[in-house]
Amino acid sequence: MDLTFDESQDALRELAAELFAKRSPVARVTAVEATEERVDRELWADLGGAGLLGVALPEELGGAGLGLVEAAIVCVEQGRVVAPVPLLWTIAAARVLAHAALVSGPTPVPVPVSGVAAADPDPAEPFGSAEPAQPGGSAETQHPTGSTEPARPAWAEDILALLRRVVAGAAILTCAPEQVAAPLRVTATGPAAGRVSGRIAGVPYAHVADRILLPIGADGWLIDPSSPGATVRSGPSTSGELHGELELDDVPALRLPGAATDLRAHLLVLLAALAAGVTAAALQMAAEHTSTRTQFGRPLSTFQGVALKAADAYVDTVGISATAMQAAWRLDQGLDAAAEILTAAWWAAEAGQHCVHLTQHLHGGLGADVSYPVHRYFLWGKQIELLTGGASALLSELGDTLVHLDDPGDAC
Repeated sequence: MDLTFDESQDALRELAAELFAKRSPVARVTAVEATEERVDRELWADLGGAGLLGVALPEELGGAGLGLVEAAIVCVEQGRVVAPVPLLWTIAAARVLAHAALVSGPTPVPVPVSGVAAADPDPAEPFGSAEPAQPGGSAETQHPTGSTEPARPAWAEDILALLRRVVAGAAILTCAPEQVAAPLRVTATGPAAGRVSGRIAGVPYAHVADRILLPIGADGWLIDPSSPGATVRSGPSTSGELHGELELDDVPALRLPGAATDLRAHLLVLLAALAAGVTAAALQMAAEHTSTRTQFGRPLSTFQGVALKAADAYVDTVGISATAMQAAWRLDQGLDAAAEILTAAWWAAEAGQHCVHLTQHLHGGLGADVSYPVHRYFLWGKQIELLTGGASALLSELGDTLVHLDDPGDAC
């Protein structure tokens, strides 16, 4: 594959870089971190106005109709300035929701969830009815040309309306970073509806989200955090961003069959892209620091020990970027990308934390100052490592994936 960006991708990168650099200088990021929400709402609106929130969504939703590679390009630029906005979480959830809504046909046959038989549809379903518009058959829409086609269910239309707000910067989505396990209880109440009860910790930006996508088992479950029975308690994460603990008591939810795997693939790729930006910026800061600070009358960068550490950090940044874009490209092409996704996530976790450690160390005493900008990159690098699930777990999963391939040596 060719990792060189084409002209449109270069233009997108330049637009994103210019916007993030202009709207997220260090002083602005510091000021936003001191607010109650810790979210830059003005930047979010600007991202919507520039079309960057919808870069990987279909044109019929107001998006640019591009792919995951382009979404990754934008996330890289966010990582360079560690802008406090829920970009990757919104993009990942929006892509999964768009796919579910746009490919939806007539209402599917009810499927029991977690061993609980499907009950009658809930008349209070907040995402719209999952039933066909015409009882006893699939609904149809009459077009001006006289042709008919199956109408989308109401829940799909509701999602599409929500995604148009997301594209405009008027709504925020988020999702749990990994599959939610017991003691969560899910009860199906209809073909595409259910209710969720239990406690879920570590959901990024849950306190500002309009909808939250939860990967439970193989499925995705979409909830409205403002629904009765839903409580969100937020606290600071390693990076300083607020993550929420959800307390759910029989909260209405929309079921998206099989969405959990797709959601995780998107999250791991975009986390790797974010790590590429974080590490590249941290290394640039270290290069500038060691080139301007002197010891024994010479720039620190001329000392062999410093140069070797900087070279190691550079290899880390290149590896993260290349594997992230490779995984994104394969997903865009509809190719099997299981090994590539795990490889990119491993590089983001292992090489990412290695790089931010090195760059902080190269700053000497300044690196230990929590108010100095490079420390923020160190924290974001560690946060990304945690969100991927950790290098050891990823490597074990990658090994299980490769062992089933005929020629595993060519997989990554």
